[in-house]
Amino acid sequence: METQTTYAEELREEADRAALEERILSAARPALEDERMETITLEIGSETTIDGCRQDNLRPVTFEGEEVGSRHYYTDERGTRGVNETLYRTADGGLVVYVEDWSRWQGEISSCKLVRVRPADLDVGGRFEMLGRACNMARPLTLAEALEQSDDEH
Repeated sequence: METQTTYAEELREEADRAALEERILSAARPALEDERMETITLEIGSETTIDGCRQDNLRPVTFEGEEVGSRHYYTDERGTRGVNETLYRTADGGLVVYVEDWSRWQGEISSCKLVRVRPADLDVGGRFEMLGRACNMARPLTLAEALEQSDDEH
């Protein structure tokens, strides 16, 4: 079933995206002077354990910001591998995601990285849409989007 989008619907969706981006950015602006900003220290790099010996190239990263929210999910049925995603608002009003891709299995690498994101990355179709939903930053799906997802699942 193919859904056709009218020009008016496309304009409305674009206006909704722009309004969402402005809402997120305007929420970030007061944070520049907000006392809730704290010094956050994270580690980036990777680590593994082989024969009981931990090997890593982890490096600390420090910045001023605040945690907005997080999302955790397993990537296997047994719960021995997973991903933690944490969204931070930085002191300059930017947004970064701390991604921890982990494994409890000896010999498998666990990695941590920081990714700068835009509000669109946290919205419908963005690479961190589910994190955006967990942080109440993604707009609701339109009917057409919901029906398209339903069609893709069947």
